[in-house]
Amino acid sequence: MRATTVLAIVDDDEAFARALRRVLGAYGYATVHFPSGTDLVAAGDGACFACLVIDIELGPLSGFDLYRFLRDRGRAPPAVFVTGQGCPAYLREALALGCLAYLEKPFESADLLRVLDHLA
Repeated sequence: MRATTVLAIVDDDEAFARALRRVLGAYGYATVHFPSGTDLVAAGDGACFACLVIDIELGPLSGFDLYRFLRDRGRAPPAVFVTGQGCPAYLREALALGCLAYLEKPFESADLLRVLDHLA
């Protein structure tokens, strides 16, 4: 499945997104990077991605707000929420939204890859 799996990375940290794209590409995943949630929305249909890797702390549209926006329109693929500011409230919200995983930066790429390997 990886050969046709396209993931969206929504993160305003260019260095993090570049590193993540490199790792995921080495494992056969295609990626598209969006520096903000509004950039993803402006690009069109979030449902064309197999998974979203979303930073929670984006502006002006948070990762949670972005996911709710897509979900409410029936266009939300599975999501992995990532954050550099982990807290119990973020974890609760991510789980309430039905995320595949919640990862605190810095995280091991193997942790993300294990989650992505379970995409059907």
